[in-house]
Amino acid sequence: MPSSPVTGCPVDPDLLSKMPLLDMMAEIPDPRARRGVRHHVRTVVIIALAALMSGSDCLTGFAQWARHASATVRRRLGIDTVPSESAIRRTLQRLDPVFLDNLAGCWTWLRCQTVGGRTAISLDGKTVRGARAGGQPAPHLVSAMLHHSRAVVAQQAIDAKSNEIVRHEVAQRQ
Repeated sequence: MPSSPVTGCPVDPDLLSKMPLLDMMAEIPDPRARRGVRHHVRTVVIIALAALMSGSDCLTGFAQWARHASATVRRRLGIDTVPSESAIRRTLQRLDPVFLDNLAGCWTWLRCQTVGGRTAISLDGKTVRGARAGGQPAPHLVSAMLHHSRAVVAQQAIDAKSNEIVRHEVAQRQ
């Protein structure tokens, strides 16, 4: 049994707690067939993460960030070759989102601060913009976020959007 109280980690929490962020990317399984793979999954995810943190919000922006990053930055991040936008898109589309969410949430949770033995966590729900497909409504996500670092440590899709204020008012009337 691991010494960490974290459950549901796709990687051993004791190992993950000592692992730098860039090394964590190597734990992401590659869903692609080996033949024809030119860029490691780790490289694609690092580019996406670095580009997002730099303000890019689309796949074209990820590829542009990678092309324009200095050789020093690419070397420090372990980016050997720069993939095209289509290679980034195809690779990211094939990744298991639940695995990525659990891995990132566990990695973040293992680095959170506590005060007086307690950790302050906020819950918030959002509708994913631009995610409607085939007449289905856009998914709703509830996220758990750490107060001190604003890091999302977990998120869960829910069936229907509701408003806790409306539910509270209805409960008070009854």
